[in-house]
This record gives sequence, C-alpha cells and structure tokens, in this order.
Amino acid sequence: MSLKTADTIQSSDQTLCDYYLADETELVKNLRVRADLRQPLRTKISTKAIELIKTCRKKSNHRDVFDAFLQEYGLSSEEGVTLMRLAEALIRTPDSDTAQLLLRDKLSQKDWQSHSGESPSPLVNITTQGILFSSNWIRITGGTEATGLMKKLGDHVLFQGVRSAMQIMSRHFVLGKDIHDALKRSKTYQKDGFIFSFDMLGEAAHTRADAERYRVSYENALKTLINENTTYSSIKTAPTLSIKLSAIHPRYEYSHRHDCVPALFADVKAMCLKAKTANMGIALDAEEADRLELSLIIIQKLLKDKDLKDWEGLTIVVQAYQRRAIKVIEELINLGQKEDRKFAVRLVKGAYWDSEIKRAQEMGLESYPVFTRKENTDVSYLACARLLLDNRDKIFPKFATHNAVTMISILEMAERPQGFEFQRLHGMGELLHKEIMSRTGIKSRVYAPVGAHKDLLPYLVRRLLENGANSSFVNQFLNEDISADDLAKDPIKQTEENIFTTNPLISRPRDLFAGQRLAALGLDYTQSNTAAYLESLPSKASPINAKSIINGKERGNGALPILNPANLDEKIGQYSTIQTVDIKRAVSSAKKTRWIKKPVNERAACLLKAADMLEEQREEFLTLCVNEAGKTWSDAVAELREAIDFCRYYAEQARNGGFESRQGLGTIACISPWNFPLAIFLGQIVAALVAGNTVICKPAEQTPLIAYKTVKLLHKSGIPKSALHLLLGDGPQIGNALISSTGINGICFTGSTRTAKRITQTLAETGRPLTPIIAETGGLNAMIVDSTALLEQAVSDVVASAFQSAGQRCSACRFVCVQDDIADDFIKMLAGSMDLLTVGNPKQLATDIGPVIDQTAFNM
Repeated sequence: MSLKTADTIQSSDQTLCDYYLADETELVKNLRVRADLRQPLRTKISTKAIELIKTCRKKSNHRDVFDAFLQEYGLSSEEGVTLMRLAEALIRTPDSDTAQLLLRDKLSQKDWQSHSGESPSPLVNITTQGILFSSNWIRITGGTEATGLMKKLGDHVLFQGVRSAMQIMSRHFVLGKDIHDALKRSKTYQKDGFIFSFDMLGEAAHTRADAERYRVSYENALKTLINENTTYSSIKTAPTLSIKLSAIHPRYEYSHRHDCVPALFADVKAMCLKAKTANMGIALDAEEADRLELSLIIIQKLLKDKDLKDWEGLTIVVQAYQRRAIKVIEELINLGQKEDRKFAVRLVKGAYWDSEIKRAQEMGLESYPVFTRKENTDVSYLACARLLLDNRDKIFPKFATHNAVTMISILEMAERPQGFEFQRLHGMGELLHKEIMSRTGIKSRVYAPVGAHKDLLPYLVRRLLENGANSSFVNQFLNEDISADDLAKDPIKQTEENIFTTNPLISRPRDLFAGQRLAALGLDYTQSNTAAYLESLPSKASPINAKSIINGKERGNGALPILNPANLDEKIGQYSTIQTVDIKRAVSSAKKTRWIKKPVNERAACLLKAADMLEEQREEFLTLCVNEAGKTWSDAVAELREAIDFCRYYAEQARNGGFESRQGLGTIACISPWNFPLAIFLGQIVAALVAGNTVICKPAEQTPLIAYKTVKLLHKSGIPKSALHLLLGDGPQIGNALISSTGINGICFTGSTRTAKRITQTLAETGRPLTPIIAETGGLNAMIVDSTALLEQAVSDVVASAFQSAGQRCSACRFVCVQDDIADDFIKMLAGSMDLLTVGNPKQLATDIGPVIDQTAFNM
C-alpha cells in the first residue's frame, strides 16, 4: 500500500474511497465468488452447524441467567424494549428522585403479568415479580403524581427490581470494574481454555481530559498485564490490550489528521514497545466508517516503524459489514508483505450498523458504506475469511463470531485447524466456543470489557441491541422454539434467492420521501478524496472587485477577500443600478408578467431544474459561501443542500397540494439575511414563485454575489426575468422603499424582530395594514438538560447549535439550563469541548468557526 500524499491511502488500482459506497449488488456477487464455497460444501456446513446447535442446546441446562433474561425480555416484546431503554437511561441518572419518576412513567403501563413465572430462571422470575408488584402499586397509588408512604414503598421495590435487571446485564457483559478485578475473574475462564483480549471501556473522547484519562487507563492496564507475567511464552496465547484510538484523542477526525495522527502514533507506538517487552499484543479496535482511513494511516506508520520490526503482536480489527472490508484486507496483506511484517487481523461483523445507516441518510450520500442485508454481511465475512486463511503465512487471522454456521464454514475453509483463532465477546457465545475448542483444539479468545459502571453505557447499548434483535443468532441460539434448521441457513443461498439485491425495506440515503422527492446530494469530507476536492475549490475561483456592484461595508475580523468567477457588470433581471425609480419599474414589470398563467406543473418544473443546476454548479456555490459569507466547508455544504431541498420540496408541494385551484397574492417582496445567504434567500423566492406570485428580492448587502448567481441560475431554469427581480444595495434604504411601494402584495422577511416590527409599522403608515407578512425573526433559544441526558450527546448538540455559522444563526443555542445534579460535570465537559474548537480561515477543512460577517457584527 503506497501513499499518494503523506495522509492519503492509495492502492495500486482502486482506492479505498472507490469501495466506500460500492454498488452492493455487484459487490456481493463478487464476494460470493471469492468465498469459494460450492454447493456440496455449503450443504455439509449446514448439516454440521445443525448438529452443533443441537448439541449445545442439550448442554444448556445450566444456562446463564442473562440468556434466560434475554429470552424472556427480548426486543420482540414491549416490556423488553422498555427495560433496555431504562437500563441505558438509569445508568446516567445520578439522582434517585429523577430515576424513580422515570421508572414510574415508563413501567406503569406495560403488561408485566404476561411474564410472571414464565422464565426457567428463578432470579428472572423474582425480578419480574418485583416489577409487577411495583407497577400495580403505581396504579393503585395514582401514577407519577402520587405521594406518601405507599408510593415510596412501591418506588423502592420497583427500583430494586430494575436495578437487579441492570446488574444482571452489566455483570454479564463486563468482566470487571478494573483490570485487577477482570484478571481475577478471567482465571475461571482460563481453566476452560479461553485466552483474553482486555478492553478498557471508553468511547470517543470529547475533551483533552477525557483522552488523557482513557490513555492513563490503557497505560495502567498494560502495566498490570506485564506485571502479571513479565514475558509470556507465546504471543499467540498471551493477552492483548484493545485500544480505541478515538478514546485517546478528542479530535480523531480526518479534517484534523495533521494534529491527531502524529500524536496518536506516538502514544500507540509507546504502548506497543511496552507490549513487545512482555511478548504480548496490542489490538487497534475498529471504529465508525468515517475513521477507517485515519486508522489505516496510523497502522501503516506502525508497520513501517523499525523499532517494532520483530514484534508480531499488532492486531488490526476489520469490520465485514463495511463494503470496503475485502479491500482493506488486500491492502494490509500487501503492506505486510512489502514491509516484511507479520501481524494479526481480527475479523468482526461490525458494531455500529444503525448509526452508519442513519449517518448516510443525514449526509445525503449516494449509498451506504455498510451492507443493507445481514446475509450480505455474512457473505462478506466469509470472503474476507477465505482471503485471510489463504494468507496465514503473512497474517494470523482471529475470527470473532458467535454464529455456528460461520464457525463451521471457517473450519471447512481452513482444512487444517492451525494458524488462526476464534474470538467471542464476554457474555456471548460461551457454550458454542467451548464446544468448538473441545472438538478442534483451536484457541478461543474472549474480548473482555473492563470498566466502572458509568463507562458501561455505550457498550451496553450495543450489546443489548445485538443480543435483543429478533434476527440475532445469539438471541435464537438456545431458544427451542426456533428450529436448528432455521438457524443454520446458508447465507450464500439467501443472497442468491435475493438476486443479490439490497434490502427493499431500506431506501437509498437520498430517497427518504417515498419517491416524492430526492434529498439533496451531500459530501462526505471524512473521506480523503472528498476532503482533497473541497480543499482545492478556493484555488479555482478568480477574484473580482465587488465595488463594481455595490458599495458594501468593509468586512472585518480577519475575513477573506470577496471572490467570484463571474463579472457582475451584466444586468440582473432588467435592473442593475437601484434607485427609487427602478423599484417602481420593477413592480410595474412584475405586474405585467404572465407567470401566473403558467400551469403549476410548469412552475414546479422550473424549481426542479434549478435544484439540478445547483447540484451541477455546486463548486461555484460552495466556494461563494466560503469566500463571501465566511462559512466553513461543513456549513457551506449544509446550506447548499438546504437550498436544493427547498426547491424540490416546494415543487412537490405545488404539484400535489392542489395549487391549481389557488390564486397567488400578486407581487411578493422577499427580504433575506446574510447568515443564510443562499438557503433562506432561495427558499423565500421559490416558495412565492411556485404559488404563482412574482418576486422582487432584496438580499443582505453583505452577500450580493451569492444572490446574483442564484437569481441568474433561476432565470436559466425557466423563470422569466419579468417574474423575478433582484435589488442590490443598502439594506434600509432599498428595503424601506420596497416595503413602502403600494404595488407589493405580500412580504417574506427573515431578520431581526425590530426590523419586522418596523415593516408592519410601514405597512400601516401606507394604508396597507392587512398586507400579509411572513416573518422569521430571532430569539433566545435555550436547551434544557436533565440528569437522564447522555452528557456527551448534550454537549455535542450544544456546541453544534451555539457555534456553527460562528454563532450567527437565529436558531443558535444562547443559553443552557442544566439540572444541578449534573451541572458541574456538564460545564466541565462543555468547556473542554469548546477548547477543542478551531477558529480560523474557513478555507481550511480543520476550521470549526470562521469569521463573523463584517466589522459591524464584530464590534457588536
């Protein structure tokens, strides 16, 4: 694997970026071939898997309490969903009053009676009886408003019942509260032949203090493991320490790669050198898809490092549900061969599927970075497994799975039970892995989370979703109501039966509106090719002297010079030099146009064409937003997408909303602000136009270039110049003259409340108090955070709301109300997150906050 630049991964033919959103159907077809499992062998695998499942079920008389709990309260029941939601919410609720209110609210309306005495586990039945007693007591004592001794008694029993359920879950999934406790508990499993990979619980760091705390926890765990056995006899059976890179750097993001990569490399290398002295391993955990390239940059540096040359203890985790998985393994094999390094690859199916799907939809990507069918992921896993097994001389495969079919498939592909290991999560698949170890002698490693109660939440939620899902193999494995034959289905056969298609229940990321309209295309700047594309755009723009258009105020606070590739000396609509007489002529021209006579479908078609043109010309509009309005790239992309969505939304509303029978108001004055110089400016205009009105628009004087190019585009989309006029110049002067014109039949305004009041006063003074005005004005927006909130999420939302667009949005968060019980922790985390923000040139992708719009705004 060679680097195109110092921070971009590039292979010899196709890059990882090419595989990021690869066509799922064609990819699965290819992966089926690469798995190389012919029908006779697949039949043999299914037969062996059925026998294995039945054998394990016969040995499951002493089933773990959690299995019984999950079988009784899975995600297939409302009560199970409620308990799992409560489990994650109560972990972060420090005060008992809020916890009890939460319990009373969520548990009082569920059917706990149906679960009474149904479980084979006495402890699960006791828990159910406690919840049933308390929920009945809530009804008797009057719900959440009840007071007094009876209420307190019911609350106490209820709280203890749910706490019991939570303790079952947390004890089941976490090996110990610290590394010493985990090592002690691991001795029992080691007697059964299991080896261990210890994971110090901790999700992505949000502050430097978080990152340092997590780094110290890794250092202490490593020190303890080394002290346990200063030199392990074999690195294949020695413990490994799993490290989550995003936990030890608070800005582990591609846009901040120049800062985070050197720092992370130094920290990880130091830990690897310590592990090398004890002949033990370090595993780099897989993260979300947007961090894969970052991880590979660091991995490449580690494999090239001469100080680690003779150490084979590095484990790299690859997620089979990513469409890039097979390509990643190919790149790793090539890199290992080139550097003459041996290392391990831990192949997992993936843990962030739901969030990857949601993220792709939010960002408006063309497709998903993950497979949309479980069987497609299974086939990807098998193809990756085949590639790893064929390269056991270079890579030591570690197959993490709890699926009997997958395990049998690997054994059949391997032919000889050597040169690899199986892995399982602590609390999952123990019976299955014991059986495989006893039959084959292949080692099984337990991925064992270690951490205190407060660090458990994100990990617990993922495990609950994985175990509680109705389609989960682990959920169904010991359920006698589900036949072993159904569990041992052939995933390749399933993909063939699906004709290799995507999941029909999951629409493409942009097709979220039942085919009525398409969401605007987004740009994922966490990928190296897109990041390079965005950062190259400013250099493509040529400067222009804006004074030739408008005598605007000089921008301050380090703002950039105004750039634009067009010459604005040409006329806009019919008028380019704005005086009072020009406003009168614009109103007169607007009254004479035949735009209102156009059928609504034709008007809507103009908007749809405008949306397509915006996407085609996105380079120019993105550059304008950055250069003229000082927007960061992320804000510019979001604004362009919003503008496009406005066009398609209003076109769809017009076509399907009965607009043919509705009459427009006449001529609409659209007055827009500089904080959304494209989206709000365009949204006002197209909403008015598609309803049959004519428009005279007055944009903010600070952003004339964006307005000019937007109106020019709308004219090219089919909207007559007589129906759409643009007035550029001083805001108060032109705005007052426009509002005062008796030819204006309606007003769309976005800006300050003070200006909106002034507009209504002007309408009254000119004898038109009933003229419709749609005004969107600012306010003091607050966020309220109680103790049930996940602080990391609340802080991220506050920072995003308060500081995007340099805090210049009317919707920006102005103040936060925080419950006393969590206020200190919240403020500490908020301050730490704010400290990480980069203020600077918006042309740089790493910039979080660009300049304010002009000197007046800066002074204020």
